[in-house]
Amino acid sequence: MSALNPDNLQVAIRKCLSHNEIERNQAHTYLSECESDSEFFPLMFKCFLALQSVDFTASLQALIYIKNTIKRMMAARTNRRFFKPNKSIDNSKIEETMGIVRTVVLELAQNSYDARIEKQIIEIIGAIAWKDFPAKWESLAQYLLHGLESARTQILNENNGKESVESLSPTLRGQLQKFIAIYRVVMKEQMRKKLQPSKAHFYKLARSFIEATYSLVLLFDSAFQRIFSSGVATALSEQDASILKIGYSLDKLVLSVTFCGFSPTELATQNEKDLIEVKLMRKYLEKLKCYMDLIQAACKASAEAPFKLLCKFSKGIFDKLSEMQHTEAVII
Repeated sequence: MSALNPDNLQVAIRKCLSHNEIERNQAHTYLSECESDSEFFPLMFKCFLALQSVDFTASLQALIYIKNTIKRMMAARTNRRFFKPNKSIDNSKIEETMGIVRTVVLELAQNSYDARIEKQIIEIIGAIAWKDFPAKWESLAQYLLHGLESARTQILNENNGKESVESLSPTLRGQLQKFIAIYRVVMKEQMRKKLQPSKAHFYKLARSFIEATYSLVLLFDSAFQRIFSSGVATALSEQDASILKIGYSLDKLVLSVTFCGFSPTELATQNEKDLIEVKLMRKYLEKLKCYMDLIQAACKASAEAPFKLLCKFSKGIFDKLSEMQHTEAVII
């Protein structure tokens, strides 16, 4: 089982799940040796697709192995003192290989799979985004911006052009939740770069991301106002609860993007009051106050479900605001 080909890879992937320790070790040794080949990742993705219909567990294992290998490679590129790179890998071919991986994983992200498979795909995107986004992964930025615009268009179409979210079909709800999960993992990796020079690459894109995300947030804000226009009900419908949760996820994303895209240079050269980042933080401070008022109303009405949901929302927004580099100055 020394040659690198799809058949041998499938056998090795299946043996990684074997109860026999010797077989597992042999399989991991073979896969580790194959990592140095520029065709390793493309063939592993082909194995994943081939195994989908015949052996779900093995197909999941293929993605997990791809994810863990990418994480090791990224860690080695970032900190060679603690993570020893695979010396057999030709560094000149790594970027070409990763370019293929970035393309394939985005194609996979646009298809529907079992939730466990989708979770691994999202984690692979996050593992690559940690090092490569946005400087080396322009197509991911385009995918996210297009996704935001597409989501807004689909929501307007489902709600007869109204600038609000009256309802969401189960299909669109699932698509939104998956897209938000991908967006969230990418921004999580950007948050980790707050003390690194590479974070500066995001400043060029931040304004587009803020505007596109906030235009979607406004639709859910209108739904929020509709749901609580007559006070706090003792219970929320499943539809309304789902709409509120998606709106809350978008709120957190807006604040994450704002935090990552808050350029000190821009702050120094422009009037602070004119910065969209500062305006957004003020808006979210107002939203936080609105949450607190509604929490008090829910408490008085003994509305347990809305109370818990609103408490979660207010804590999430407060935590995000606390992370902002310039929040204290804005509050004062």
